[in-house]
Amino acid sequence: MKQVFKSISIVILLVFVSFLNIECRDDLSSENLLIGSWTHSPEEQTESGILIYRPTHFKQYPPSWYRNTFFLNGDNTCDYLALAANDGHFFEKGSWDYNEDSKILTISYIRTDPTPHIPKENVVLKFEVMSLEKNMLKLKSIS
Repeated sequence: MKQVFKSISIVILLVFVSFLNIECRDDLSSENLLIGSWTHSPEEQTESGILIYRPTHFKQYPPSWYRNTFFLNGDNTCDYLALAANDGHFFEKGSWDYNEDSKILTISYIRTDPTPHIPKENVVLKFEVMSLEKNMLKLKSIS
């Protein structure tokens, strides 16, 4: 009887651990890794044309006139830090999409510059995701 109980306990434990493992692997999908706030870190760039982004709170970034930042939300909405014609910074609300097969990240928003004479315009930014890790995103602009 003890042996049967021990065997059943081991089977239950293995099933439980396998479910945890599946859940953890799912959380590490590319789209889930993209969700969050990303800040451009040009001082780390070593390859021509490859943009380095880090999680916004990853480190103390050195002073910069403009440091691109975007928030990718789980519902595919986003906030994109835009640079106004008057050198001010403001967040635009938009949407984002990631194609796992082509590795293309698309960020779209309607530019509503607070400067009165600047007209609204649709902005679509496309990047090829060259590398994606928990603490680093490497992008190549394709638009």
